[in-house]
Amino acid sequence: MAYRREALDAAGGFDERLPRAFREDAEIAFRVRRAGWRLQAGRRETRHPVRPETRWVSLRTQRGNADDALLRRLYGPRWRDLLEIPPGRRSRHAAVTALAVTALTGGIAALVTGRRGWAIVAAAAATGWWAAGTAEFAAARIVPGPRDRDEVVTMLATSVAIPPVAVAHWLRGWWTWRGAEPIPISARSERTRTVPA
Repeated sequence: MAYRREALDAAGGFDERLPRAFREDAEIAFRVRRAGWRLQAGRRETRHPVRPETRWVSLRTQRGNADDALLRRLYGPRWRDLLEIPPGRRSRHAAVTALAVTALTGGIAALVTGRRGWAIVAAAAATGWWAAGTAEFAAARIVPGPRDRDEVVTMLATSVAIPPVAVAHWLRGWWTWRGAEPIPISARSERTRTVPA
């Protein structure tokens, strides 16, 4: 995306609290439009080859959840709608993570106390629901393909790890940005100018 310098100045520039290529483009686009400019699709194309990565790249990208926490703080509960960002899986990741913690603590409680009753039942139920949630997530990632052996192994392994990692980064971001001042959404400019995209 290309912006006129005038448009970036009117919007206040990129928010440098967003340190990675994750949501910074949607956030600046929202502020540029709010400043009265209009984004317009262009006709140029650029090809970016996919750089080599390890199979764990999807775990590293979960750091972006901290950026989501900042955007939630700045723009409120409707931040995804305002910035035109598709719904994520955070609530499902939180549920799957809670089930994993319940299964683990229930199993530990059964071992430590020697009481097999409620702790085993809770651990077994949580394990079953955790496995179902993890399987659903893995399937959603595997189905688009290419579904070769290496990809399936990678998707299965990372689908187990992503929910707790995503939740941990969200909580880190929530704590880091707890004092960030919300941006008033009602302030809008009446000007409309075009920014080539």
